[in-house]
Amino acid sequence: MRHFSDMDGKQRQLLIAQIASTARKLEKEYGACSRCTLFPFQEHLALGGEEAYLASVPFSGGVAGNGEVCGALIGALMAIGLAYGNGEVVWGSEEDRATFADVRVHSNRVCDRFRERFGSLKCTRVQTCIHGRSWDLRDPESAAEFSKKEIHDKCGDVVYFAAELAAKEIILETEAK
Repeated sequence: MRHFSDMDGKQRQLLIAQIASTARKLEKEYGACSRCTLFPFQEHLALGGEEAYLASVPFSGGVAGNGEVCGALIGALMAIGLAYGNGEVVWGSEEDRATFADVRVHSNRVCDRFRERFGSLKCTRVQTCIHGRSWDLRDPESAAEFSKKEIHDKCGDVVYFAAELAAKEIILETEAK
C-alpha cells in the first residue's frame, strides 16, 4: 500500500478533503452512492480499477435499492479492503489471516464512526436520520420522489462522510504504523 510519509499533515488533510469532496460531487451529479464513494479512491490514490468500480454499483441504495447496509458505507469499506489487502490471496496462509484481521480492524473503526453519526449502518435508517423519513427505492414512484434534487442531495453529505472516514483511515492510519 502507498505510504504518505512524503506528505506533511496539511497535504494529507487536503488529500482527504479532495477525496470526500469528489465523492459528494459525484453523488450530487450522478447518484449511486457506493460507486461515488469508491471512485475517488481510484482517482486520487489509484486503488482498484474498473472491475472494483463496476462491482460497487449494485450496492447503492442499501444493496440494490433494498434499504439494507448503506451503499456509501459499502463503497468506503471496499476502499479499505483495496488499501489494506495484500494484493495476493493465499487462502489460509498466515499473511492472509493477518490481512483479514487488519482489514477488519480498519473496517470496524469506519463502521463505528458511521453508526455514531447516523445511528445505524442501514440505508433506510440513515435516510430517516437525514430526512426524517425513508423511501422504498424498489418502488418506482417512491424512488422517483427520492431522486428529486432537493431530497437526494442530502445523500451527498452521507457519501462525503463515508469517503472522509475511509480516507482518514487509509491516509492517516498508515502513518501510525
